[in-house]
Amino acid sequence: MQTTNFLLSLALGLFTGIHARPQNWSQMECPTCFHPVGCYHGGLPFNGLHGDSRQNLHQEVVNDINRFCLGAQGVVLKPTEKFSDCSEWAKSSGGTNRIEWYILNIGGGADDRAATWEECNAALNRELGGCSSGSEQKHGEFRYRIDPQKGA
Repeated sequence: MQTTNFLLSLALGLFTGIHARPQNWSQMECPTCFHPVGCYHGGLPFNGLHGDSRQNLHQEVVNDINRFCLGAQGVVLKPTEKFSDCSEWAKSSGGTNRIEWYILNIGGGADDRAATWEECNAALNRELGGCSSGSEQKHGEFRYRIDPQKGA
């Protein structure tokens, strides 16, 4: 009985230690840890990038995903290293909004990796289709971020 209680306590402590994080925790403090962030709630939706959220900008964002993934393909990333970019979107009322992008190598071990265009494109299009205000998710050996933001 004591062994069972000890093992349960140990397992609970490990589980709590791995999954609990302070409020100010950031993924960059532990880039190889996988804590699913998922869809962002609130913030600027993709359809608001030009300043009017009534527009359907899906195809324009898909075109921007293609551009980002072309730039990222073949870039060799060391473990915990990321490739990032920012694209600006002109607002109809003047000024700009932007999409912040990154791919982070979170694969296990010390392997350098390069994402293919196909991997990048599939991951970011999946996030675009499921998350109206951006997201951060693990796909394969990489963590992808697509995040529409106000201002430049």
